[in-house]
Amino acid sequence: GEAEAEGVIYAPTGRPLGFFLREYRKVYQNAWLQLLGLRVPLTHAAPVLQLLPGRVLPHLGQPLMLADFYLRAFHSGSLEVSVLSLSGMLLLLTKHGLGDPETVSNSAQAYYAQLYSLLKPETFRLKKRARFQRLLAASLQSGLLPARFAGAFAKKCMHVAVLAAEPGTVMWLVSVAYSLIQRHHSHCRALLNRPPSEGAGEGAGGGAAPLAADPFDPAAPLEAALEQVGRTSLWEVQLLRRHHVNSIATLAKLFLKPFFKPTSRKLDPELFLDQSFENTFQQALKVAERQAARMKDRGEKCPVAFKVEDNPASAKVFGWAAALSTGERGGGAGI
Repeated sequence: GEAEAEGVIYAPTGRPLGFFLREYRKVYQNAWLQLLGLRVPLTHAAPVLQLLPGRVLPHLGQPLMLADFYLRAFHSGSLEVSVLSLSGMLLLLTKHGLGDPETVSNSAQAYYAQLYSLLKPETFRLKKRARFQRLLAASLQSGLLPARFAGAFAKKCMHVAVLAAEPGTVMWLVSVAYSLIQRHHSHCRALLNRPPSEGAGEGAGGGAAPLAADPFDPAAPLEAALEQVGRTSLWEVQLLRRHHVNSIATLAKLFLKPFFKPTSRKLDPELFLDQSFENTFQQALKVAERQAARMKDRGEKCPVAFKVEDNPASAKVFGWAAALSTGERGGGAGI
């Protein structure tokens, strides 16, 4: 009766229930460590990695003992498995701690170096790319991100945005880079306003001469990118301002305005995760309808067709092009 009043339940042996819970936890942890110590085939690695964070890690006494398994999974050669392994590593860093501050710092740097290596166009062609996008956004918003890494991640996001095909992916990457530069503007300001470099010399107008090539190598590891980012710029902004999708061009123009103040506009990358081709097309139609309505209110006529007229100059150009093409085919036939 006294034991029950204190809220402690004893097993038949006289030991408290907490003793058996700790013992069961040890047995459960050892069983998983022995299982994961085996060479898990790639076909089973992805389901196991999805199961571990929610079903296994909360019941382990020492979750950090799975760090080696996550590292092996990252280097397995499968892009999907690498993304899933980093998701578990972020959980270990943020929720389970890594001991002393020096260990946390070293582990965080290694984690972000691996995350940086996955930031490439191939990753955004995965079927479950939304998992990686949420992982990247959460990692870059975390306090574990060293501020000196911000410029390299922002530059690579914009570089991948230029190469990406889907409008939703492009807008998501632009919003991530925008938010990253906004939070770490002291480390990223040079990307938008690159000072004259010593090796560039002066241009005809006395200013900084344009670089012959971008010194930034997107295939380089993070440590090398940290050295290159001080000598490059976000030239991708000017290119995206001329994108054929109006929504992307509008987002890129935000970089031209001062956006470092606390009152400046904020972007939420999560809003662009489900932005498909169909959604983009529907939005473009709605914008066109609003523009047509405004023109009608002003009494202006909205053009709905184009009149094609014969132009002697263009006819000559087309004739020359046809003649040149015929000549090339004739010359190529004899090779």
